[in-house]
Amino acid sequence: MNQGIEQCPYHKELNAAYQPFDLTDPFPFYKEVREKCPIFFSEELGYYVVSRYEDVKAIFGNWQAFSSENAQSPFKPIAPKAKA
Repeated sequence: MNQGIEQCPYHKELNAAYQPFDLTDPFPFYKEVREKCPIFFSEELGYYVVSRYEDVKAIFGNWQAFSSENAQSPFKPIAPKAKA
């Protein structure tokens, strides 16, 4: 999956730099990707990341092409303790 992206040195560097759950100061990274690579595949998330407002708006407005079916399921399985 995404073999062309995996072979690209910039995308390898981008995936290493992207820490989706570390929100300490993500804004310099967000600025860089908006300018250089506004849509990229995140290996950690297993999804494409869209960083520009115009692109996100276009995607949300085209529900026929972009499904939100998986948005209702949890990102990670719920632990047994949490279920209890």
